[in-house]
Amino acid sequence: MSDPIHPVVLATFGTRRARPRVVRGYTVQTGWVDIDKGPVLTAGIMTGLRRAGYSMIEARWRRQTRELSLLHVR
Repeated sequence: MSDPIHPVVLATFGTRRARPRVVRGYTVQTGWVDIDKGPVLTAGIMTGLRRAGYSMIEARWRRQTRELSLLHVR
């Protein structure tokens, strides 16, 4: 089974069909940094970004761009 899109992401974009990609990430040390060719924002990617020290990310799907907090991602 493939890695599913995190339910928080689906709720943020308002549709179960959303497959947003990571555009930027925020860490306390560096601030906002661009993430070139960012991955699709699956539950596993969110966990990995959190473990890498990101506390927020910006994701884009179609014409929507949203910021998501990673502070409560498990």
